[in-house]
Amino acid sequence: MTVDALALARPLFKRAYGEGYLKLVDKAPSLFGMLFDLTDKPSKGKRFGDGLRRAVQRWGANQLAELVETGGWDAVIHTHFLAPELIAALRRRGRVATPQLTVVTDYDAHRIWVHEPTERYCVASPVAAASLRSHGVSGEAIETTGIPVMPSLSVPQFAPAPAPTALLPLMPAAAKAAAPEAQPVRALDGAKTAAAPTPPSVAPPRRRRHAWLRSSAAPSSRRSRATRSR
Repeated sequence: MTVDALALARPLFKRAYGEGYLKLVDKAPSLFGMLFDLTDKPSKGKRFGDGLRRAVQRWGANQLAELVETGGWDAVIHTHFLAPELIAALRRRGRVATPQLTVVTDYDAHRIWVHEPTERYCVASPVAAASLRSHGVSGEAIETTGIPVMPSLSVPQFAPAPAPTALLPLMPAAAKAAAPEAQPVRALDGAKTAAAPTPPSVAPPRRRRHAWLRSSAAPSSRRSRATRSR
């Protein structure tokens, strides 16, 4: 049986817990980062913030707690950190004895994922495993498994592109016009590749004598005539 924890939550708690997180990340990322760092520090005894958070969660997700208490489950597997905190609190009070496994769906493990008692933690990377150990989780309770995905996402959605079997030599337009007989070269496995014909060399045109060289004597003759007219 698959259960959405927020689907069983009170409407006000659901709106604040779900939409509030997204708005905080979008509108005040610096504030979110500060709160993230403050709450990721190793726990040193009881904290007022932790107790307040648990009290709000018991009020907002009370139907989830009732489902766990009355369901007679063999085990509970989590992919979010809300439900394991509720179940861990119920187990510490002796109200349930259901074992639980938490799958950390982040590449690093924030302290909010750690709720004892929990029999097993599955993490995405060795970095997340090290973070859990820094928060007091035994290494024997941690398995590096990667982040699980839906089976449909493991099937390739696009066929790989076929490998090219023909090569077309690229030449400048002038060389291509001078060598119209050039043909595409086909490369086959184990076969010799035909060499493209070398375009014929084109001799550069002769340099024409510029007009100013032919008329270089004209200015002097004009100057001479102007001198004689004086």
